[in-house]
Amino acid sequence: MTVNDKTFALDPLPTTHLKAVVGVIAPFLTILFNKSLLSGFVPEAFKVAYITPLVEKSGMDTADIRSYRLICNLSVASKLLERIAAKKHLLCCRGFNLHTGLATCQRLPCSKCCQIF
Repeated sequence: MTVNDKTFALDPLPTTHLKAVVGVIAPFLTILFNKSLLSGFVPEAFKVAYITPLVEKSGMDTADIRSYRLICNLSVASKLLERIAAKKHLLCCRGFNLHTGLATCQRLPCSKCCQIF
């Protein structure tokens, strides 16, 4: 899984430094992510976003709130957990042949098949 080098205010450690020590941190993140996926609990720090309003197109009325779109920047750990959860959910749905159209596997106990190994 690739992560770009952008660092945001929410990241306690710059992304480039995190990548440099990924071999040391990965086992701890794996435990944290597994526990989060299995329990359905997401740490509060992962639920915080840095929101930046950007004007959608140049020339739009900057006084009109509808001219803006919101950009939500999450911490690197939040983004990693989100990607892992989405990937595991998709694999789980495919495993039960539920990945057709809008179908999801919410009706099944997916926490049983969503552990990271």
